[in-house]
Amino acid sequence: MALTGSFRLSALDATSTYSVAAFKNQVNDELNTQYPVAKDRYHLYINLGCPWSTGVCTALMLKGLQDCISVTCTKPEEVQIDDQGNMGFVFDKDCQCKLGDGTLLENVDSVNNCSSVFELYQKGSPNYMGPFTLPILWDKESETIVNNDSLDLIRMINSNFNAYAKNKQLNMIPENKQTEIEGTAQGWILKDINKGVYKIGYAESQQQYEQQFAKLYEALDKVERMLEKKKYLIGDKFTIVDLRLF
Repeated sequence: MALTGSFRLSALDATSTYSVAAFKNQVNDELNTQYPVAKDRYHLYINLGCPWSTGVCTALMLKGLQDCISVTCTKPEEVQIDDQGNMGFVFDKDCQCKLGDGTLLENVDSVNNCSSVFELYQKGSPNYMGPFTLPILWDKESETIVNNDSLDLIRMINSNFNAYAKNKQLNMIPENKQTEIEGTAQGWILKDINKGVYKIGYAESQQQYEQQFAKLYEALDKVERMLEKKKYLIGDKFTIVDLRLF
């Protein structure tokens, strides 16, 4: 079986607006929804070396949803997962997954008893051929992947689980700023900074490297100018744009 690498972007993805996510289901309170909001039903898989994962984990902690959505962290670096030389992320009981505040995350998969992220995808969607990315929101009831798009997950964490959030008042996507926030978070912040570092790392020529390097630092200079006179990028409160930038 030919596998596609873990959270890395392919050359095609690196030039697109956003990395490809194969699972885009929503957790909400709509009538007859497949995935209703519930405590202890969903589990988040992350990698602390992956910026997309850490953004979702940070949103979860900021909203105070640690008691609602459980979390498991993989080993940061990829390892060989089969005899064909395929690389992937694994769960390792000897790998300490610690957040900045000292919180220790689970480092073994107690939900599905999988040894790797590849195995997790195979359990949730046996015919799926990759990429095998993180983060993943898993439904423990139906034993499948709900969503593996980091921006979708942050949106859901921000709004849809408020009934269980300790920090309900935090709204990272206020309605009166939504258009500006989404345009910025999905626009130049994503294209030139979030994905800019990947474009530099996967540059296929010195010229491409220098072009992407220049775009990254143009964007960082723009951020610096914006933050010279204010604390946050949009408005006077912390939003998803600040989270994505961080």
